[in-house]
Amino acid sequence: MKAELAILVLLSSAPWVAAQSTVPKLMSYQGRVTDSAGVAIGSTAAVNRAVAFRLYSVSSGGTASYNETQTVTISGGEFSVLIGNGTGLTGLPGPTSPASPLKTLDTIINTATTSALYLGITVDDGNSSTVDAEISPRQQLVTGAYSMRSLMAESVASGAVTSTMLGANSVDTNQLAANAITTAKIKDGSVGADDIGGAAITSAKIDTTTVGIWTPSGNNIYRNSNVGIGVTSPAAVLELAARTGTTTTPATNGLRVYNSTNSTGNNAVLAAAVAGSSAGSPFVSLALDLTGSNGWSIGADNVDSDKLVFKNSWDFASNAKMAIDVAGNVGIGTTAPGYKLEVSEGNVNIKNTDPYLSITDSSAQGLVGVATTAGKFSTSSVTNDLVVKSVVGKVILQSGNGAAGIIIDTSNNISTNNLSANSLSASYLAARGSSTTHSQGAYLEWNKNSGDGSTWLLNQKGGGGGGIIFGEVSTSNTVTERMRIHSNGFVGIGTTTPLAPLHVSGSALNTFNLQYYLDSNGGHDYSGDRSDFAFSIVADGYVRAPAYHVTSDERIKEVIGVSNGAEDLAVLQSIEITDYSFKDKLAMGSQIEKRVIAQQVESVYPTAVNLDRGVIPDIFKKAGVEVGWVRLATDLKVGERVRLFDSENDAVQEVLEIRGGAFRTGFPHQDAEVFVYGREVDDFRSVDYDAIAMLNVSATQQLSKKLGEKDALIAALEARLSALEKRMSDAK
Repeated sequence: MKAELAILVLLSSAPWVAAQSTVPKLMSYQGRVTDSAGVAIGSTAAVNRAVAFRLYSVSSGGTASYNETQTVTISGGEFSVLIGNGTGLTGLPGPTSPASPLKTLDTIINTATTSALYLGITVDDGNSSTVDAEISPRQQLVTGAYSMRSLMAESVASGAVTSTMLGANSVDTNQLAANAITTAKIKDGSVGADDIGGAAITSAKIDTTTVGIWTPSGNNIYRNSNVGIGVTSPAAVLELAARTGTTTTPATNGLRVYNSTNSTGNNAVLAAAVAGSSAGSPFVSLALDLTGSNGWSIGADNVDSDKLVFKNSWDFASNAKMAIDVAGNVGIGTTAPGYKLEVSEGNVNIKNTDPYLSITDSSAQGLVGVATTAGKFSTSSVTNDLVVKSVVGKVILQSGNGAAGIIIDTSNNISTNNLSANSLSASYLAARGSSTTHSQGAYLEWNKNSGDGSTWLLNQKGGGGGGIIFGEVSTSNTVTERMRIHSNGFVGIGTTTPLAPLHVSGSALNTFNLQYYLDSNGGHDYSGDRSDFAFSIVADGYVRAPAYHVTSDERIKEVIGVSNGAEDLAVLQSIEITDYSFKDKLAMGSQIEKRVIAQQVESVYPTAVNLDRGVIPDIFKKAGVEVGWVRLATDLKVGERVRLFDSENDAVQEVLEIRGGAFRTGFPHQDAEVFVYGREVDDFRSVDYDAIAMLNVSATQQLSKKLGEKDALIAALEARLSALEKRMSDAK
């Protein structure tokens, strides 16, 4: 309640509304409310205000066990309501929807576990911009409110209810709820002979022909003679009649515990039959159905009379899942196992804290296991390794009949007659052998005799510079070398004598899209496919080197003419050398650069400027991101591409959608924030500094020519001046 509503006066808390045939479930309440100045609310004209009523088990704080709100008319500060007629508050216990859980006023009163309940009242002060506070203090509910508990009797004194208080037939099953009278409510020995009326238990209520003599023993009863069910002269402690019927009809004899609402037995929980003899019936079976739809049966019938069969059918119909025959063979998925364990149409999973499969005879053992700790099953194993080993003999791997494919002997040496694979990957693999054809020494070979094109690897011991050779072997065992790692560490591709750490000999024509290329004639802005270049090396990333050589032999060129030095000098003089630093100082640094600006160079020397796609830092801000939405106001448009990055990812993404103050992309963000670098443009300019350098050479040559001409002119002038001075001297 707001501070302006400071006083609430309880006028009355009437017990409950006028007496009815049942106790009313509402509480009458009248009150008087004023503002902080003591002026009654609604003093000039009646007003409607929202009033919330709450019940607590404590006088302050705590959580309300009942909540409701009503629109109350207040006139001259006074109001009158029936608590219990209100509307519940969303998410709080109280009456009607949307309150949850739903609770009525009488429920709270009658189930209160404390000796006191307190009423809290909050009145809306009419100001929607502030939060209403509850009026303090809360008011404790006393005797009148608790009249609702007359709906229930809290206790009945011993002997308070006598037979004279109960009319004839006044208490029958209609007055007793299900399970209302239990053994816990009947004191041992409380029901005696005097409590049972004469002739209350009659023979009509007991089948005296089937009741024998049972002896009580505590809560149990027993007898020392045989019991027969369906058998008049039982020969065993418990004897059941034989089952009759078929495998598709539930047993009508035997033992069956079932759901009484389905007496056909289709919902049987337990069924058993013995000594069956009719066609199709089990000789011995035990059925179990916990689902009420299918179940399981265990036993043997005239079809599988020599086996113990487990079937997915409570009445022992078809659908066998497992069988044990007289030889002790176990079949899973088959009823005719031919081995001690046969699994048909299924998988085997050995699951343990130390899982392994052991196959043994009198002197040997084979083992397959998963190492749960380092060194388990093998001194070389680490945790989670799969270990296959023979404890005594060799491990042999092969396909089909005949000789082994791979043999691991007792010294852990590997031998094989033929190792074939499309690919081979191993941490440690040594293949040793001697061959009249491959006499160089150790080698590893694939598909040696399968024909031309078989790849092989040879570790050469002597001759030819040594090293490791990769090549092809033909059916005649002729080796065609493709690559060599020389003994000095040089790698040769297409050459047996590499002259550098990497020597690529030969080239191949292919079609590549070129934006720009550099040759001995300088840089070329091409922007298109070229299929007439023979490439020796193709790289998908940058190539880094302190220097590179470009061929510039006249014999490979068509010379057009010498560049115009005067024009080149004029162009060079128009290029502005500019001091600048990069906007992205984290990646590019903050140092001052002294170079050119591409747009300025383009205006005077467009040949030296190339256009390509690139990202510019025109946004360069951090922003929150959620489910692809970047919360940042920009001038980006749908279809444009923008570079985003966080701690895990850095990518250029297409703008898929824009809304007020945000845009959405498919960026796979890992953080709650991303950095918006800027948009991708298709006119990103780069400068061919090699072209500018050549321009500078031409301009320098032009300057040198001009200086030579001026030197000659100066020399001529100096000679003329000297001759003039001599004539003047002679004239004196």
